[in-house]
Amino acid sequence: MVFMGLWFGGNTILIYLAGLRDVPAPLLESAALDGAGAWRKTWHITLPMISPIIFYTLVINVIGYFQYFTEAWVLTAQRDGAAGGPANSRLFYAMYLYQAAFQQFKMGYASAMAWLLPDRPVGHMGAFPLFGVGVLPGGGLRPPARGPSRGA
Repeated sequence: MVFMGLWFGGNTILIYLAGLRDVPAPLLESAALDGAGAWRKTWHITLPMISPIIFYTLVINVIGYFQYFTEAWVLTAQRDGAAGGPANSRLFYAMYLYQAAFQQFKMGYASAMAWLLPDRPVGHMGAFPLFGVGVLPGGGLRPPARGPSRGA
């Protein structure tokens, strides 16, 4: 399972490398001229410059690992339908959700669990442009645009 999870990390490394290349070299050079060492340049310049990238990769990886289902199911499923390995040591959230819904037939409980998956808010936020809802400069939501008015 660990080696399969490491395969997922290759994209993250590419994102970090792209972010590190985006740190301005003149900023690092001016810090070196001011007497900053490698540790101080890393802590005060590089990390703040790539902090959005760190946040992005953290969120994406958490979503990916919460959806970790197929790999664990294939490795631990048995003929009687049980999965999760010995003493449920490989029982991931998505596997538990599947077992609650389709093996124990607790659909309401499984539906509530599905709402807690981290990708749900992102999916709903993506639906706003479909309905023509926009964000106003003050932070409020603009209602959908109406069709042309039919004046009397």
